[in-house]
Amino acid sequence: MIPHGSLDFIFIRAVMCYLPNKVPETLRKLLLLLKPQTGVLCVQDYNTDSRRIYPVAPEFDDYFKALQEALHDETVDNLGAKLPNIVMTQLSDVAELVEFLPNLVTGRIPDSPIADQYYEYLVTKAKKMIEPEVYRRVLKKWSEATMTKDHIIFSHMLCDCVIRRK
Repeated sequence: MIPHGSLDFIFIRAVMCYLPNKVPETLRKLLLLLKPQTGVLCVQDYNTDSRRIYPVAPEFDDYFKALQEALHDETVDNLGAKLPNIVMTQLSDVAELVEFLPNLVTGRIPDSPIADQYYEYLVTKAKKMIEPEVYRRVLKKWSEATMTKDHIIFSHMLCDCVIRRK
């Protein structure tokens, strides 16, 4: 067991989004493990509202909506963007917000690493999570986008939240 007030730094990535209804409680427990006044907690989590493909197509919007429903409970969806408010309203007795940095990755379809990642996810994991009809339509639209090369993909936003223990 790690004693309270003994750590200098804690980094967690994509953890809080999987703890529905326990975010403030879990952050508080982590903060108490840090040294008072100097300990830093860095939380990196997702904000999925930013996922888009332009030009906009209903097939892609349906795909992202289906993925969101398959992956997230409403209480934790877009948690990354909610972190500063959680710190300032529910943890202000033990923590202060130092920095909040939202990061967004973009790229062309098909000529970018982010497009490659999205396609790989589509054909391996998403295929099992969404309705076959939605999958078929988005795969067809993706093929069209790779032919025209005029589509830009915006990833989910990764939010860095730096918190210092009081």
